[in-house]
Amino acid sequence: MSMIAFNFTNISAERRVSRVAKYPVKNSTNIVDVKEMPLGKQKALLFAFTNTINYEPSVGSITLSGDVLFLSNDEEAKKVVADFAKTKKVDVKYAEAVYNTVLSRSTVQSLILARDVGLPAPMQMPRVKPASAAAAPAKAVTPAAPKKK
Repeated sequence: MSMIAFNFTNISAERRVSRVAKYPVKNSTNIVDVKEMPLGKQKALLFAFTNTINYEPSVGSITLSGDVLFLSNDEEAKKVVADFAKTKKVDVKYAEAVYNTVLSRSTVQSLILARDVGLPAPMQMPRVKPASAAAAPAKAVTPAAPKKK
């Protein structure tokens, strides 16, 4: 099983208020459909997804939809599609790969979209903090003197 394609099919970002400070962010990623696709002599599974980020209360939203294509064998592809049609759940083996792929690609795209429409970053960004005054001062490092023979 290996990923062979990833595509965004719909990208939407909206800010509903003029001033945006810090608001609670709710993130939801769902697999909405699974289809079997022929690829020459092999089969592939097409997982359609939606990644939604909502800034509460009704401040804004970012929605990313698309699909991920994974290589599979004929038997496994039929089983995954049939299971999804019955239960709307995906086998753990594929679910982990699909969600990790979607989240890694969608997170980057949502950061760019949030910046472009003036929304806060949808995730905690790393920050550098100065050392506190209570911390021991750092010792200066001096090069060692050359050894005399």
